[in-house]
Amino acid sequence: MKILDGRELAGFIKERQAAQVHQMSKKPKLLILRDSDNPVITKYVNLKKQYGEDIGVEVIDVVCTNVPSRSASLAPVATGLARSSSPCQAPDSLETFLSTPYYVVTSRQVNWKRIDLAVKACMMTQRKLLVVGEGPEHKKLVKLAKGSGLVEFLPLLDKKELVKYLREAKGYIFPSLEPFGIAPVEALAVGCPVIAFSEGGSRDYIMDGKNGVFFEKQTAKDLAEAILKFEKIKFNREKVAKTAKDFSVKRFEKEIKKFVNEKNV
Repeated sequence: MKILDGRELAGFIKERQAAQVHQMSKKPKLLILRDSDNPVITKYVNLKKQYGEDIGVEVIDVVCTNVPSRSASLAPVATGLARSSSPCQAPDSLETFLSTPYYVVTSRQVNWKRIDLAVKACMMTQRKLLVVGEGPEHKKLVKLAKGSGLVEFLPLLDKKELVKYLREAKGYIFPSLEPFGIAPVEALAVGCPVIAFSEGGSRDYIMDGKNGVFFEKQTAKDLAEAILKFEKIKFNREKVAKTAKDFSVKRFEKEIKKFVNEKNV
């Protein structure tokens, strides 16, 4: 599956038209994600039927993402894509929200943590996201997700509550660049696979395809593509949990004792 930026839309249309794909019997299904202030996307929203015929696709839905127009995208999706029937409505309750698959991101909400990427990517792919934490960026994140019905916010939780949500989550999203990152390791420890930015400490514990997947560029588009890639993989959650053992407290104590003993010899 490929996600196209709004800026790539014109080229995509020309390519489809040149190939005369409108004559093909099988048509890929598209979900158009757009912000209301994007004139290129809006034009084709108003001419949805003609748009689909012109480039040989079946437009199955048009939803407002509240993502800034520079991040507006055209996303090919498979038949049966799970999306809310009314994406501009907030979930009735947390229990209802969590009754279907969701992703989790936990962090202090500061700009360099790039939680905004997780919010945008989940809105682009119409996946649910549980954002746990607080911080100075909180209001901005809430505004970014407002009306989507796809993002729910929770304050800081105690470990038992957090473990519960991680165990039930489809995956954990780690979009920031950090020397290590304890939160994703905690997610792995309870069997929750991780979608992580490919630079920094994540390379020490994420094994692409085994306990998670990487995304190469720190953009919402790359993260959205990683989510789609992630969902094609069937993770064994017991094996995922085992990959975190190298970073357990017991392992740390064992290595420290070994180090000290070697130095004393």
